[in-house]
Amino acid sequence: VPAAEHQQPEELVEIVLGRRAVAQRFLQLQQAAVEEILVVDRPPYAQDPQAQSPVETEALLRGVRVRGVYASEALDVPGALTLAERLVDAGEEARIGLDVPTKLAIADRRLAILPLTSEQDEMVDSALIVHASTLLDALVGLFDLLWRTAVPLVFAGGSGVPPEGIRTDVVGSPDAQLVALLSAGMKDEAIARQLGVSLRTVHRRTSRIMQELEARTRFQAGLLASRRGWLGE
Repeated sequence: VPAAEHQQPEELVEIVLGRRAVAQRFLQLQQAAVEEILVVDRPPYAQDPQAQSPVETEALLRGVRVRGVYASEALDVPGALTLAERLVDAGEEARIGLDVPTKLAIADRRLAILPLTSEQDEMVDSALIVHASTLLDALVGLFDLLWRTAVPLVFAGGSGVPPEGIRTDVVGSPDAQLVALLSAGMKDEAIARQLGVSLRTVHRRTSRIMQELEARTRFQAGLLASRRGWLGE
């Protein structure tokens, strides 16, 4: 890697200790990005996710492309879906991934941060900073793989929910959003809150959609819906 040719191995990786220090380095990574920020979002966190929103919005406003892969459990956090919708409205490209192994952020494919904390811990209190190296290349490859296999996170865009049994096969339609949330493994209760409908309605619409798609599992429904173009590119 050209950028790492004159660096010693110990200079390619840093360890950051303490929640405040980890949160600060993530903030700096976002602020320093010029072209692109790649994010894999899943619990635990070093700070309230709501606090990160203004920094990402500022990055989007200055023309930085932001792509995010959300673990389904990240969207179970209270307020997370509302925040994700706000960021998508601001320009973030968002998808929901299955079996997301770790949280991760990469700026301009030149610098990455990922936690050393295990998923059993309640908060991130240590992190690894990775500079240009073959390890960073591997992390970029991990993001690219997660992105390709993730399902687009779509929102109804304030168009309202159509009468029961009526669907429009377009990106952003309520049924497209439902399929995306289902295939990503989100709980029915969380889906009902996001769509503003009852749990019974979610069950009824899920049954109808899976029957129409001839899908046996929720993930299969996502794949079949994607092939039909419901979920965009």
